[in-house]
Amino acid sequence: MAPNPCIVCAELTGKNVEEIKSQICRSKSEGADAVEIRLDLIHGFELDQLSSLIPSDIISVVSYRSKEVSEDLKLAALHKAVELGSDFVEVDYELAEKFFSKPLGGAKSKIIVASFNYESTPPVDELIALAAKLKETKADIVKIITAANDISDTAKIFKFLDTTKTPTISFALAARGEISRLLAPKFNSFLTYAYLDDKSGSAQELPTVYDAVHVYQIKRLTRQSKVFGVVGNPISQSRGYLLYNAGMIAKNFDGIYLPFLVDDVRLFFKTFNMPDLIAGTSVTAPHRQIAMDCIDEVDPAAKAIGAVSAILRRPDGTMIGYNMDWGAAIYAVEQGLLEHSGGKAEGKGPLEGVLLVLAGAGGAGRGLAYGVKEKGGYLLVADLDLDRAQEVATTFGGDVTSVKELTAPDAFEKTLKKFCGHLKKAPVLCHATPVGMKPHVDRTIFADVSALKGYSVVFDAVYNPAETRLQREAKSIGVTTVSGVEMFLREADEQFELFTGGIPAPSQVHRDVLLKNLSA
Repeated sequence: MAPNPCIVCAELTGKNVEEIKSQICRSKSEGADAVEIRLDLIHGFELDQLSSLIPSDIISVVSYRSKEVSEDLKLAALHKAVELGSDFVEVDYELAEKFFSKPLGGAKSKIIVASFNYESTPPVDELIALAAKLKETKADIVKIITAANDISDTAKIFKFLDTTKTPTISFALAARGEISRLLAPKFNSFLTYAYLDDKSGSAQELPTVYDAVHVYQIKRLTRQSKVFGVVGNPISQSRGYLLYNAGMIAKNFDGIYLPFLVDDVRLFFKTFNMPDLIAGTSVTAPHRQIAMDCIDEVDPAAKAIGAVSAILRRPDGTMIGYNMDWGAAIYAVEQGLLEHSGGKAEGKGPLEGVLLVLAGAGGAGRGLAYGVKEKGGYLLVADLDLDRAQEVATTFGGDVTSVKELTAPDAFEKTLKKFCGHLKKAPVLCHATPVGMKPHVDRTIFADVSALKGYSVVFDAVYNPAETRLQREAKSIGVTTVSGVEMFLREADEQFELFTGGIPAPSQVHRDVLLKNLSA
């Protein structure tokens, strides 16, 4: 099926003619189909400026939303935009009757009649009724903008768009409504908006033109395109969308991967319980445990760990959850051990007979604890919350130590020997807390580097930055280190193959995209 011809419009924020002209040039270079010129944002706007504002080489939309100027001035400006041949002119619903009372003659301009609700998103039947009222004004295109108080509000927009026969623009505002802008082509919206960069947008929940056109490539979407994404809160630091979209494009897979900012995960899965809305998700904090209660089946490993990291909707509509953290993390650790040992491994693999010292008993830590026992190793857990550490040790079979003992100077000689002195292999340290993650890159729980002596490998689950302070300091005393990048990429590859039905993951594409982004 051919992609839906949704127009990607850059919302300009220039405060004078020169700034607007500069932004028009940027919009074209970044791939926008159209530009919206908001007269209400121009300082000291005068009617005679309009002729120099409307471009001839890109589709133009002229609007005037200020409530601080008279209706007469707004109407004069909008009629002038029609006279000058703007491709589209947007008129507020409240002004539509007066606007159309003046004959437009044979003007080429198409008129968008718009309604804005900055409080909420009404039920679908109310949106349908409102669209009918807008159409009755002689509108060529109707535009309904609402406020998303929860991501579930976007489902109302999608269902509404599915009912429309008239060319319609509709999306929900705010960060929780962002997906309604990016999925506009899938649901046959006439036009969607984006801004030029992460600083100039008049509404910071807008995706950028560059991301919409080049990263998500929303122009390729069809009604059959599959929708995936990551469920979490917060979600702004997630980089998965960069990898998965690049991978799907590289493999010519008809899908898109989005950030889902979710407050109530139960409501999310209940609302989006339709195959054409959500085909699968990654799951991150704080929803990995609760998400297990929202799906039809949980993989045995995920059930044992007590958390899911990926959910797939099967052909029959049911959903199954997996935990892919543990396999990706253990793979990264084993690669480090193979590097340390020169590629030698016996039995169940490099971790067999090795003590894994786990700093952090949260979600990632639980996966590592499960994995080391599966691989025939031993477990020692430390966490600031001793009860949580004890729960993980009891669940998966291991011992507990305090963070204070683990991070003390010369901790191996003073503490760790009693746990692994009888073992033939040196222990592995796995750091599974957020300490050291951007922007706090100078932090580490191991303030004294001598606490790292005695380990064969130090693995840090933090992937941003690609090399943490913990890794650098471990490397400085000759310890083999493994970055959280390796875990992140391994899981990205595995989830990609899960989501796409077994298409081999474009591993090098994923790696190149992630490392480029982390170094930016």
